Amino acid sequence: MKTIRYATMITLIALVTLSARAEEPIQILTTGQFHENEFKAEAGDGWWGIFPEGGGFTLQPAPVTVTIEYDGIMDAEDEKTGRRVSIPQKSTPVFLIKGLPNPTDGPLASADLPTNLGFLYPGQQLNLSLVKDKRVDYRSLIAIGNVREHTVWGAIYFHDYHFLLVAGQQPSYITQELGHIKPFVLDGIPKVVWAGDLDRNGESDLLLDVTWHYNLSHYELYLSSAAKEGELVGKVAELVRTGC
Repeated sequence: MKTIRYATMITLIALVTLSARAEEPIQILTTGQFHENEFKAEAGDGWWGIFPEGGGFTLQPAPVTVTIEYDGIMDAEDEKTGRRVSIPQKSTPVFLIKGLPNPTDGPLASADLPTNLGFLYPGQQLNLSLVKDKRVDYRSLIAIGNVREHTVWGAIYFHDYHFLLVAGQQPSYITQELGHIKPFVLDGIPKVVWAGDLDRNGESDLLLDVTWHYNLSHYELYLSSAAKEGELVGKVAELVRTGC
């Protein structure tokens, strides 16, 4: 009887361990220097990079090296608190990711975003449709917001700004609001960084920069495979990075 109980206990422990590993949180990262207080990622294997290649994008293993160095903004002369993220590849990735379930090396289906894509003014729409195995995933992103004139700044500013993700065709549309952003002026603008099928399920995933300030990058990664009931995508990771 004891042997059976011990075996059952060991099995349960193994299942808990496997479950914990399966639920490893997804992390995103960029190359370059970080301030000490904004860096939590671990160096080593397990990281993958999304790289521009041949007019499209590819997913490749990209082990991360972290070097401690002088931070010209935060450090005194005798300090070194900066964290520099580097990878073996010479090309610069759009972003790095760790914890993606079953990542596969190779080309990624991606949305055909304009090369000069900038700020989407309220009412502007961006096509995110993908074609995979002759099946089209019809999706678009619409900027929503209001414009006002600031009585002190003497300039226009945007408030209640967010994105509306739309999927499907008439007469059946599904919509989801993403990335509600603080009021901002045009010196720091939110934008779409990348859109494509990162989790390889045939539907668009999104990396947004929901910044509201020129000295701040606030990345949010949304995966279609993480969508809950009634959603198109689910937010799985974010990264905040400041400049000076």
